[in-house]
Amino acid sequence: AKRYCGMQDTGWGISTKGASNLSELQDKLRQSCMIRRLKSDVLTELPAKTRVIIELEPAGKEMETALLNDSAIWRQHEDKLTKTQADLELAKASGDDQEWSKAIERLRADVQEATRAVFAARHETALAKLPLVIEYIRDELEEVNKIVVFAHHRDVLERLKKEFAETSVLVYGG
Repeated sequence: AKRYCGMQDTGWGISTKGASNLSELQDKLRQSCMIRRLKSDVLTELPAKTRVIIELEPAGKEMETALLNDSAIWRQHEDKLTKTQADLELAKASGDDQEWSKAIERLRADVQEATRAVFAARHETALAKLPLVIEYIRDELEEVNKIVVFAHHRDVLERLKKEFAETSVLVYGG
C-alpha cells in the first residue's frame, strides 16, 4: 500500500486511493504474472482486420426523414448553443458572480438537451438503415462464412439477432 497505492494517513484512517511508483509496479507485474501477446503471434489463422465503409442510398421516406432530422436538429441546437455561449461571455464581462453561475447552468442544460436530441436523431437514423444493413449482411454471408457486426444501439443489435437468430451470437455490455 505504501509503495504502490500512495498510502496516506488522513487522520481518520489510512487512504489508498492514490498511485505511486507506477513504472516500477508495471515492470514487476510484467516480470512475474502479466503476459502481453499480440494477436498476430497467438491467433495466426485469423485474417487481418478489415474496415469497410458502405454508403447506403436513402431508401424510402423513413431514412430520408431520419437523415434530414439529424442535420436539422444539429443546426438548430448549434445556433442555440452559440447564443448561450455569447450570453455566458456577457455574464463573465459583467463581473456578476450570480449571473455567471446562471449562465453556466443554462449552457450546461442546453448542451445536455442538444446531446439528447442528436442521440435520438442518430438512433432514428440507425433504425432507418436497418433494412439495408440486413440486406447487405445477407449478401455478404453468401460470399463469406462469418461476419462480426458492431452497433451502438442495443435495440439495433437485438433486431439483427432476431433476423439472424439461427446463425448468430449476440454480445453486448449489458
